[in-house]
Amino acid sequence: MIKINLDKAKEIHRENLRRVRRKEFETLDIEFMRAVESGDTEKQAELAQKKQVLRDLTKSEELENASSAEELKASWPGRDIFDRPNPYEHSMRETLLNMTLEEEAARQQANFNNT
Repeated sequence: MIKINLDKAKEIHRENLRRVRRKEFETLDIEFMRAVESGDTEKQAELAQKKQVLRDLTKSEELENASSAEELKASWPGRDIFDRPNPYEHSMRETLLNMTLEEEAARQQANFNNT
């Protein structure tokens, strides 16, 4: 029988959340700066709230109180927060590959926009 170090599993889960939310923060930061430039305080407040939700993900009660690997997997946020697949529903390799491809496409688009 395989024994899971739940504390280590929780830390790995937090790191996965941080890696995935990094892209979300980048997108929200751009939108926030546009709202600042246009003086749209309502949009700023909305985006600040979304960013706080992302910050709180690694401290969620569901994650902290997970007592098994299954509960930990179930604590992955839904698509209302991340527009990315749950890495526990797909292979982590596939998820990271898709993220890398998306990041490369975004980098190329940014380079194109700067020329």
